[in-house]
Order: sequence, then C-alpha cells, then structure tokens
Amino acid sequence: MRLTITSLFSILFLLVSCAPAVEYDHEHAAYDFPVEINGHVQFFTYDATHDLLADHDPNIEHVVFVHHGAAQNPTTYFDNMKAARDMAAVDQPELEIDFNTMVISPAMIGRRHVEDNPGRYENGHYPYWGSGWRAGADSQTEPPVSNFDLLDAMVLYVADNFPNVKSIVHAGHSAGGQVVSRYSVGTTAYDELLERGIYARYIISNPSSFLYLDTRRPDFETGEGFIDYSDEVPVVNGEECERFNNYGYGFDGDVVEYMTRRPVEVMVEEFKERDVFMLQGLEDNDPEGSALDRSCPAMMQGSHRLERGLWYYEYMGELYGPEGFGNKFIETVPDVGHDNALMFGSEEGKRIIFFIHDILE
Repeated sequence: MRLTITSLFSILFLLVSCAPAVEYDHEHAAYDFPVEINGHVQFFTYDATHDLLADHDPNIEHVVFVHHGAAQNPTTYFDNMKAARDMAAVDQPELEIDFNTMVISPAMIGRRHVEDNPGRYENGHYPYWGSGWRAGADSQTEPPVSNFDLLDAMVLYVADNFPNVKSIVHAGHSAGGQVVSRYSVGTTAYDELLERGIYARYIISNPSSFLYLDTRRPDFETGEGFIDYSDEVPVVNGEECERFNNYGYGFDGDVVEYMTRRPVEVMVEEFKERDVFMLQGLEDNDPEGSALDRSCPAMMQGSHRLERGLWYYEYMGELYGPEGFGNKFIETVPDVGHDNALMFGSEEGKRIIFFIHDILE
C-alpha cells in the first residue's frame, strides 16, 4: 500500500473551519491531516500544539503522540497531555520542554461523530471506525484504511518536516493503551525513524488488554510463570476459551490486514529491540472497573488492569529472556486509578514521557 502526504497547496480547498459554533455530543479535533492512499485522499483529524501542515517549527525536538480512550475524545486527551507537558516544563525549566515539545492527539472518529456534526466533515473523505481502531482495523468507510496506516503517515511526515526532531513518544491510556500495544508491534515506521536518527518510545498505560505474541499466558494457580496453551484449550470460569489467542489478544483468528504484511515471527523479533513502557496506576485494580474487558481472552491476562500490566511486563522476560528487560520497563503510579490526566501528570508519567534528554545525548 502506497502512502503519500498530499501537498498543502493541492488540498487547501478541502480544508474546513474546525471551530464549532455550538455544543456537540462528541469531540471534533481542530485540524485535518490529508494522506493519499492508492489515489484516494483520506483526512485524519487531530488536535495539536502545532498545525502540522503550516507550522514546521524548527525548535521542535521532542514529539508526543497521545492516543485517546474509548470515548474517542482527542481534545480531552490533548488538553491533559499538554497540561502534563506544561507541568514538566515547570519541573525542569532548563530543558525548555514547553518550547521544544510538540503534542499531537490523533482522532479515531466513529460514525456518530459525522452524524453529530456533518458540517465538520462535508468537504473531504474522513474515515471512521467501529471499535476496531483499537487494533488497527480498516475503517467502515470506502475505500477502507487502517488507522495504523494513517498514524504511520503522520509520524513520518513529522520526521520529514520538523527538521530538528530527535525523539517521538507514543503514549496511550485505556483504549489508547490498546492502540499502542498493537501499533508498537506492527508499525514499520519505527525502522524508518531509526534510519533518520530519531529515537522512538511506546508507553502503554492501563489498557484492558495487551497483545501477546505467542500462546503463553499467566499461571494464576501458582502465581508465577506462564502456561503454554499451544496444544490445549484453556478453561476460564468453568468454560473453554477457544478464542483466547484471537487477534487483539494474540495473533490467531481474523488478523487485521495491516498486521498481516510481515510474518508474525519477524514482528516478534523486531519488537524485542523496541523501547516499551507499561505505565500502571496502582489503584486501577477493580475487577468490576468501568469499561473493563471481562471476556475470557482478557481474563486470561489478569482480573483487572493493574494485574494485566504486571503480568505483561513479566511476560516480556518470559518471551525474550533477561534481555527482554533491557528495553521493556514498568512504572507504577501510587494512588492513581483509571485516570489519564493523573497518569500523564504523575512524576512517573512525566519522567518517561518528557524527561528523556539523557537518552538523546
């Protein structure tokens, strides 16, 4: 699939005013990002500190992509991450974080966004998704496109057009954490960033589930180690869980097209080299928590979000051996539950999202 960024001049007539005059039921991001895929221009909406098409700020060295939750609320996530950035700038003014750090919040919109504010989307092709955007599924619009393809295009555009970028971080909370869990394994943009000398980091915060890379799952009976279910069907709550490794939780079943372009074993081997953080709130431990995935494939990862994150971190060592902990990390945040603003603005969150200058020196 060929992706190109359409020139600004060729799409200016398609851009629309993004400041709503009335209240809407859903959040509508301020900016449009055009991507040409196989001859069709698709518009990816986003909120950001900069207009990516118009403002190629040479002062930008660090870029934070923040991925919204199930409410598909990019503006809220942008506001919260920008607030975290501003707090980090106060903490360490010598780093000039408010001056050299750009925040971008891509929007994976749904059909309801278009129905809610049709004028916002009337002058271009805006793909929208059901729940599949969490895992890189194709849009429900024609021609279909994966949000992972659009993310790749946006990331590489930033790398090509902001001349002094040194690092790019993807941070996702809740459903956004699910996005980062899958995208960090599947994206090829990582390798292209390395070729440009740009460091990349992926931060997975309090998701309902992680993408496991084989058929091993935690051994809850003993409380340590993992069981390989390659030759047996696991039982969860007295019932067989045949779909425990279906895509999203693993790599079986109906895998989205984006994640079929490279063999699984290649993605697993390349993921070994990628810097990934689990960022877990110590109070996000409610087995009945709001919007918590309680399906049997999710329950095989743990009974609540915190447990699932702790086990996934251990799984990185199980999968890759001691070397797996060389670039796979976990940060736990005391006294915080399922709250993206508090997670991003915590001391732990700010440290891994913004204070990475030592890696770049």
